[in-house]
Amino acid sequence: MNPLKRLYKALVPETVRNRVWVAVRALPFAWRLTRQIFRYRLTHFRPWPGRTILCYPERPRIIAFGLRKICLLNGYRVTTDPGSAFDIAVNWEDVTWRKPDDVVRDISRRGRFLNAACLDISKQHVQDVFRKVFGYSLAIDPLTHQGRCVEKSNVNFKHDGRVITCPVKEASPEHVYQKLVNNRHGEDAVEEIRVPVFGQNIPFVCLKYRHIGDRFRNYNRSLLKQTGDILSPEEVALIREFCECLKMDYGELDVLRDSDDGRLYVVDANTTPSGPPRHLSTQDEWRAVRMMAETFEQEFVNKKT
Repeated sequence: MNPLKRLYKALVPETVRNRVWVAVRALPFAWRLTRQIFRYRLTHFRPWPGRTILCYPERPRIIAFGLRKICLLNGYRVTTDPGSAFDIAVNWEDVTWRKPDDVVRDISRRGRFLNAACLDISKQHVQDVFRKVFGYSLAIDPLTHQGRCVEKSNVNFKHDGRVITCPVKEASPEHVYQKLVNNRHGEDAVEEIRVPVFGQNIPFVCLKYRHIGDRFRNYNRSLLKQTGDILSPEEVALIREFCECLKMDYGELDVLRDSDDGRLYVVDANTTPSGPPRHLSTQDEWRAVRMMAETFEQEFVNKKT
């Protein structure tokens, strides 16, 4: 570590360093400069292996998508033409429910097709698979439950969760009702575990923190952690089984740990993930992207069967 950084860490408390980091990242000029440097590193320090990734039916167009970063760093050519030659295919469609078609079946016969059979990532389906694999439930009955619970849309990417008091007079068929997990961290924050999934591999996890009064909105701090430091081997095995049942080869999970019982709760699954999470340090963000790119290459491109 740079001696000045070591001195800075020794003299300045972590809470103060975190606030300084958030303040600096909030400056428009500093943020744009950081993004430009990051993009330059992605596009100018890469090999050119001559591999082609088929993204069907769409391609990850914006730099926020993790797959876009992986393709840039590994030097993959991206095509959306199912008739072209490719090394591996990814079912890339930013929707909650997918419909199988003849093109998907044909692509699957020609080579490995990630997430081809993952057709449903709705909150209802995720909580059903979670109960089957983990053996305990996240869902509650809002008509009979006593106390607080979480109400959120069954459709992904709505970010409309809210805490309500049960029982309710009428349950909405467009929403799911779930246990209010006690994921409190410290006095005024809640903690969420972001778990990137690459087949059987979880290269790292990220801890994301939000203010407790704003638990369903944007987080304000992230930390990069080794998988084994946060998840036990038994929990990793359950997450792998969960992804197999969901038929998700590549994606991300949002996981909460309840402080009362110590259990994990998978609350969301995403097959078109952005990543790594915002508010990591520049060094950790680059480390995370490098691990994502290396893991994708090892798990999917080099292992085609």
